[in-house]
Amino acid sequence: LPSRSLRRRFIRAMARLMAFLTATGWKIEGLEHLEGSPPRVITANHSSYLDGFVLAAVLPPDAAYLVKAELRDNAFARIFLERIGCVFVERFDPQKGEGASIQAMAALERGDHLVIFPEATFDRSPRLLPFHMGAFVVAARSGTPVVPVVLRGTRAKLRSESWWPRPGDIAVTVCPPMAPQGDTWADAVVLRDRVREAIAARLPGA
Repeated sequence: LPSRSLRRRFIRAMARLMAFLTATGWKIEGLEHLEGSPPRVITANHSSYLDGFVLAAVLPPDAAYLVKAELRDNAFARIFLERIGCVFVERFDPQKGEGASIQAMAALERGDHLVIFPEATFDRSPRLLPFHMGAFVVAARSGTPVVPVVLRGTRAKLRSESWWPRPGDIAVTVCPPMAPQGDTWADAVVLRDRVREAIAARLPGA
């Protein structure tokens, strides 16, 4: 497709079609916190490979996703993700991570929401993993509010280390935005803890 906007809208339509064809029920709450809003940093819990599809179906299409840099090793994935405006992040190299922060802030400046899974990975356990700092450093430095998003049902529908989906419905809760109180590392830590508490409070077993 000729533009990034059209590509994102097409992906959103295909994700919704996939939900319809698989008879997946949806319960979505709180989208008013994003509709018509200026750019936000959106952070969601991560429990399944389905999480990205769910967010693509639910969130506004003007969103850039942070994805692991290892996906660059796959030519098809790299081209696809680059053409929809994803930001590649080195999860294990702090020096390269700083470059990703600059790209992330550039995405906010051009008007995109920035979508991040702060756990960076998931496993079979239903617990909420520790949050990495990247999303919250970007939010604090740019003065951008963070919108916590809670995903429920994706882990049961497609479990870790499995490619065989199961029947089940999905619930998405978009929480009210949380503004950073300053631009320092300490402010980012406070923001991270507030966001994690908000997600954990709405996530059974976290």
